[in-house]
Amino acid sequence: MSNVTVIFRTVAGLETGGGHLMRCTALGYALKDKGCDVEFSVNKKAPNFVPLVKEFSYREESQQEFLSAVRMGKRDHNVLIVDDYGWDMDNDKECRQAFPHMVALDDLANRRRDVDLLIDSNLNREVQHYRHLLPNTSIILTGTKYAMLRPEFRTERCSALKLRAGMKGLKTILLTLGLGNNVTPLNDVMQALRDLPKNIAIHVVSGQTGTLDTIQRDKRFRFYGYVTDMVSLMKKADVCIGAGGSSSWERCCLGLPSIQIVLAENQQFIAQQLEYAGATITLDYKATGFSKCLNKVLSRLIHEPNELRQMSLAAAAVCDGAGADRSATAIIKLTKPSQRLIHHG
Repeated sequence: MSNVTVIFRTVAGLETGGGHLMRCTALGYALKDKGCDVEFSVNKKAPNFVPLVKEFSYREESQQEFLSAVRMGKRDHNVLIVDDYGWDMDNDKECRQAFPHMVALDDLANRRRDVDLLIDSNLNREVQHYRHLLPNTSIILTGTKYAMLRPEFRTERCSALKLRAGMKGLKTILLTLGLGNNVTPLNDVMQALRDLPKNIAIHVVSGQTGTLDTIQRDKRFRFYGYVTDMVSLMKKADVCIGAGGSSSWERCCLGLPSIQIVLAENQQFIAQQLEYAGATITLDYKATGFSKCLNKVLSRLIHEPNELRQMSLAAAAVCDGAGADRSATAIIKLTKPSQRLIHHG
C-alpha cells in the first residue's frame, strides 16, 4: 500500500467542458487503487458537470482561494496534480514550497511550467514538444499509452472489439459533443441527421437541455443527460459523432469509429492525428457547408460498411485503456527517489 497523499487542481464548466475533470477522476481512481489518499480542488459548480468527482473528497474553490490556502499551509499533500489551461509557471512556483512533488497534465505544449513530471497523452505527441518549456530535471511522458480512462473502459475493451468484428453496417449513431456549451452545434448536427434513413437510431448524450425540442420532433432521437455508463452506449453504437477532445481515447479503446467534430482550436491536434491514423473522419464545425459534408460522410459509411470496420481496427490500435494505471505508477515512483523514471515518451 502507498502512503502518498494527492490533491488535484482542475476545472470544469460551460466554457472549459468536462474533459480535464474526467481524465483527472480516471487518474484518481487508479491512484486510489494503489493506496493513495486522493482529494480534489475544483472550481465552484464543477461537480454539476462531472458528478463522478463526488466519489472523492473534494473542495469547491476558485484558483485564488486554492492558492491562498496553499500559502497558509492548509494544503499539505505529497503530490499536487494540475490540469488547467489557466495555470502557468508562476502558479507552479507559488506552490513549490508547499508540495514535495508537482505534476502537470497537459495537451497544448504552449507554455512554460515548473513541475517534476508532465504527462501529455496525445497521439504522436513527443518529448521534444515540451523539453524547452520545462526544467532539465523534469520527467516528460507522452503518447496514448498514458491516456487516462476510467477502469470500465479497459474492462470492456475485449467484449467491445468482439462486437465490432461482427459489424454488418451502420444502424446506430452515438452523438456526443462534450459537457460544455454545445447547444447550437448539437442542434445543427441533429438537424442534418434528420435526412438519414429512418431505420438508423440516434442516441444523443448531452447535459444541455436546450436540445430537447429538436429531439421531440423526431422519435429516432433518444436523449440522455449526463451518463455514468458511457461504455454501454459506445458498445451499442456503430459510429460516434463526437467532439475532438479527450473522449477520443474512450472511443478508441472500444474500437468505436468516429466522425470528429472540431469545435475549438485546442481540439485540432487530437483530431488531425487520429485522422492520420485512420481512426476517425474529421470535420470542422465552422467550415462552410459543414452539414452537407456530414451527410456525405454518413452516406458513404452507410453504403461502405468495410470502411467502418477498418476505422474500428485503426481506432483500437491507438489506445488500450491502461493509461491511467501507467500514469499512476509513474506518479508514485516520483515520490520514491530510488525509483525515479528516466526522461522518455
